[in-house]
Amino acid sequence: MIVPRLWLAFLALAFAAAAYFSDRDWAMTDMPRIEALGTLEENPDLYRVLSESRLVPGMLPYTARQRANRAERAGRDDTRPQPKIGYSYREISILRVPVWGYKDQGLVVYSEGPDGYYFVPLDEAQAAGIDRITGSTHADYGFPIWKHLWGWLFLVGMIVWTFLHLRAGAKLAEEAEEQDEETVRA
Repeated sequence: MIVPRLWLAFLALAFAAAAYFSDRDWAMTDMPRIEALGTLEENPDLYRVLSESRLVPGMLPYTARQRANRAERAGRDDTRPQPKIGYSYREISILRVPVWGYKDQGLVVYSEGPDGYYFVPLDEAQAAGIDRITGSTHADYGFPIWKHLWGWLFLVGMIVWTFLHLRAGAKLAEEAEEQDEETVRA
């Protein structure tokens, strides 16, 4: 019976660590997020490419934990935020762990403001223009969905724990039955 208990303790510690370090909400959420891909140099070509946008710019507010971290850094960081290129996606999470992720706006240019991320979605022509300006390739970025599936490991862990628990219970019942047979023979 020690193996199922150790497994359950391991799962509990892993979940406690995930809950402590996560900036996700406890409730089930379908939240927009931006994954940083790099920092952009401010220059006229960048602003010319961004000014050609036909897509609607947006603002993504910080989560509660991001606001707290930002308030902590506010006194130390007085530099103007650099424009960055990133990938806008949505993440489904429950109990502070992600279970799914999918494309939202795709490639965006964004900067951090006092209350959130201000972003401009990029169409194919703008993404090609940004690639030309930076000399790197962002237009063919592949969204890494595996980074947003690790919450399922807790479900798999509970299935493994159930199997171990049932197996240990069956083994105890078998040992008790053998002892009963020995008692009857004696």
